[in-house]
Amino acid sequence: MTSRPAPCTIPDLRGLLHVPVWSATKPSAAGLLDMGRSAAYVAAGDGSLPTTKIGGRIYVPVASLLRLVGLDPHVVLGYVGAAAVEPTTGDDLETADVAALGAAVGA
Repeated sequence: MTSRPAPCTIPDLRGLLHVPVWSATKPSAAGLLDMGRSAAYVAAGDGSLPTTKIGGRIYVPVASLLRLVGLDPHVVLGYVGAAAVEPTTGDDLETADVAALGAAVGA
């Protein structure tokens, strides 16, 4: 198994509220930051990488990831009329999904 993540660029993050800490096949925090698997999970564990747990899995909110690299998520992701939602728990994620969907369809 490889310790390098799938490559990830800013456009890969559009439309996503969160990404896994590391993935070999899809956009991840490690892919954007060019980190290996161990380094990504150490950063997640020590709080250097902001995370949230959903169903036992660890994810990184996209807005937090963009801020970490010095970018404004409102500008990069094109949020219009609604603030970026950063879920902190699995329950909040459902609320965030609904809010994002409502903003996308103009509700």
